[in-house]
Amino acid sequence: MKLLLIDNGCNWATWPQKKNELKKWFAPLFDLQITEIKTNFTDIPFTNYSSSDDQQNAFRLKGIDPIYYDQHFSPLAKGYDIVLVVLPRSLWPWDADARGWRADKTYGAIELQVACDEYERLTWFGKDDGDMFHNLARHEILHALFMHWGIKDTVHYWWNQDPQLLTECLKELKTNLSKISLLERLIDLYKRLIILMSNKTPSQELVELSLRYNGQDFTDDQKVADDVSCVFALTTLLHMQDSRVPIMYNTKLFDDYLKDSPLFRKINDPITQMEGGYICVSPTGSGGRPDLVPLGHTGLYLDSENIMSNDSITGLWSKNYTRATWRKRYGERGQYPIRIYQKVV
Repeated sequence: MKLLLIDNGCNWATWPQKKNELKKWFAPLFDLQITEIKTNFTDIPFTNYSSSDDQQNAFRLKGIDPIYYDQHFSPLAKGYDIVLVVLPRSLWPWDADARGWRADKTYGAIELQVACDEYERLTWFGKDDGDMFHNLARHEILHALFMHWGIKDTVHYWWNQDPQLLTECLKELKTNLSKISLLERLIDLYKRLIILMSNKTPSQELVELSLRYNGQDFTDDQKVADDVSCVFALTTLLHMQDSRVPIMYNTKLFDDYLKDSPLFRKINDPITQMEGGYICVSPTGSGGRPDLVPLGHTGLYLDSENIMSNDSITGLWSKNYTRATWRKRYGERGQYPIRIYQKVV
């Protein structure tokens, strides 16, 4: 299990000891491979993490703004299973009760965050339960593991009794992983049989899914505004088809992901391919005339000619480009590259 630890402004002398203690604690279950990098963001915004039915506690339940996290921390975690951002206590809202959260997996890595000071201790009903970082980190990593394997999360059940009982979570994970291993093999076999029986390629399945959402605004406008949600919309569809594909927000990062992902391959041009299901990307920042076309775009070929994408004006997923109009706007007017990818597995 690969974990990226992002030290944001902590610079603790005790990091080697803390990482070794964390690895040792998880060692009975698996090898936690920790890579540490440093950042120093100081203008981190926080937002309400409380549920809609718990608004009275909203001011106490805060975490790093999800969009900020996705823009500044998540891209660093490409290729990792988990990313853990560690902030000094001084950067966390002073009036917030919770100082640790598990979020989504926008870029593939499950997103975690904690805040504490280097020598801070956890006091539990008058009892010293040890290093604060160790307790917060293992708590959130356990949440990530339950999420990663789709197992019922019991972290709070044991934590609320005594943080030392988190060892019971390791036992539960170990018991369930043997069952999951067999189940995953059976599910993989079932999926392969379905594909063989349907005779549909991943590209054909993607076209059918795309048409199913024609004319709909199916993305969360609270996360990304309609005028810049092209990647958010397309990766949402890709994620629906294949949960291994992360939901993303940025054309450049999406293009980088497609280049490196074994799930996709780059092709020269879809004009001779009638099947459709090809992804076209003209990444923001790569155009020669940003004064004429400031933002790039991404869309999906329905066939060799027609393209569906998120409409920046209406916010609807629709058939709004052809090969010719895309080339005219992004290739000729904006002088963007036009890269084509195919989902292969």
